[in-house]
Amino acid sequence: MVKLSRLKGFRASRVLGDMFVTSPLVRWTWSSLGQEKYEPKLVEFRPSDSETVREMLEGRYLLAGRLIDTEGASPFAVHVDHPGWNEELNSFSWLRHFQDTNDPAGRGLARTLVLDWISRNATFRDSDWKLTILAQRVMNWFRHFSLICEGATDDQIGLIYRSIGLQVQSAKLRSRLAFDPIDELMGHVILVGAALSDGSNEPSVLASAESLCDKLEDQLGKDGFHRSRNPEVQLDLLVELVTLRLALTQRSGKSVRRLVELVEKMHRALDAVTLSTGEPGYFNGCGQLPTEIIIAVQGQGSSRQRGNALTAGYGLILEGNASLLLDSGRIPPTAYAANAHSSALAFEFSYGNQLIAGNCGPAPADLYEHADAFRQAVAHSGPSINGEGASRVEPGGGLHSFGDKPFIEVSKSEATITASTTGFQSRFGVKLERRVNLISDGQSLVGQDRLVGKAKRGDNIISLSFHLGPGIEAEKVPDTDMIIIRLPNMDSWTFLWEGADAHIEDSVRHSRNIGFHRTRQIVLAAPVETDAEIAWIFTRQAR
Repeated sequence: MVKLSRLKGFRASRVLGDMFVTSPLVRWTWSSLGQEKYEPKLVEFRPSDSETVREMLEGRYLLAGRLIDTEGASPFAVHVDHPGWNEELNSFSWLRHFQDTNDPAGRGLARTLVLDWISRNATFRDSDWKLTILAQRVMNWFRHFSLICEGATDDQIGLIYRSIGLQVQSAKLRSRLAFDPIDELMGHVILVGAALSDGSNEPSVLASAESLCDKLEDQLGKDGFHRSRNPEVQLDLLVELVTLRLALTQRSGKSVRRLVELVEKMHRALDAVTLSTGEPGYFNGCGQLPTEIIIAVQGQGSSRQRGNALTAGYGLILEGNASLLLDSGRIPPTAYAANAHSSALAFEFSYGNQLIAGNCGPAPADLYEHADAFRQAVAHSGPSINGEGASRVEPGGGLHSFGDKPFIEVSKSEATITASTTGFQSRFGVKLERRVNLISDGQSLVGQDRLVGKAKRGDNIISLSFHLGPGIEAEKVPDTDMIIIRLPNMDSWTFLWEGADAHIEDSVRHSRNIGFHRTRQIVLAAPVETDAEIAWIFTRQAR
């Protein structure tokens, strides 16, 4: 509680400081500092989609999984009650789709939308000037600087220069006051991007890169994974850092070498939480990510993680066409835990490009008021007792730990993970141990869950949830301990168990592209008893 109260005091002081530097009393000074001119120095490596350009020309904007028809109006002029849509719109990440179009109307629309944003944001608005969104916006403008200036008048180019200058100066002042670690880091990203684009001398560029590396090292674990333990944060940071690394490759110096090494570690760490489906696991705020962006980002890394791995408290095992990612339940530091999930011993399991069992994912942006429900243990393929997880979800952010640091071990010679949590011990008297093993060339997943210790009295029930992938059908075979699982690709698997009762329930999995998938889940339930064991196995059936 002391840490939490200190964090709240720290946040309050930072908020007050940010309110001061963004007030009209101080904000006028930004313009006096923002007189630089910029050149196209940053490159775009992400793929484009010409269909997106055609849709936008017709007034239809598909952003963050939500399609909005503006009926010819500027997207910045319409009110859309969807935070994700507004954030993606204001980040200008969609500018990449215009890079390869030869249609003058399409190229002109890109410039028009940039100028329209500038005209509507002459005054400061916190939502549009949030540091992470601001940094992504300016970095995208830098990447496509030639495009947005093409056909512009001298006055319009001057407006673009001044707007970028204002935003860069804003980031320079406000990154020191950010209480969100990602905002602070993105503030440093934009300063390196600006130094590369405004013709700054070599020492200035390298000094900015050195400061970024210092901040990046603070926010990464030794294995290169962001301390939030959120794969989506890892990918978003890599998008910006890869751009900077590509621009710095022609330069030398300690800071350049440091950045290259840090980015390579981040590539390997992202690999270590990615399933055979090509997607990272749905853990700690991460949901569905654009596969084409993952491929483009990871294609820029020079080395890849192969084989079984233990990274940032996640265990990954590979066998044949199968992969399994298990979360130990490690709780991120308080400042990084706003979106953390209670997912101790939960896993995601895939075979080829098919997800067999996984997690529900984070709440969609337009259901933000229900975000905490999706962070609970029951929304994951893991254990809960009386509906409670190994850690308690704190309203508004963070997790409360009930136990010691979780244990996890990944075998290098076998596709086996052993993990345990003491998060239930103080309340229910037992420590939980989970062992999972891929065998038979990945065509079987064997699991064993043990309750270690003297169980407390009471009608306590342990539940093991297995949230099945989208499109999977499950049917219990009468008078047997067997469930038949049928996949969309016509594969069939069996699920067997002992030591518990089984039933099939409804579930959901959130997709950024089409919203909720209605799915099914298998739930094993048993009394919490001293040294009880529950065993289960998924096995692929021959066609």
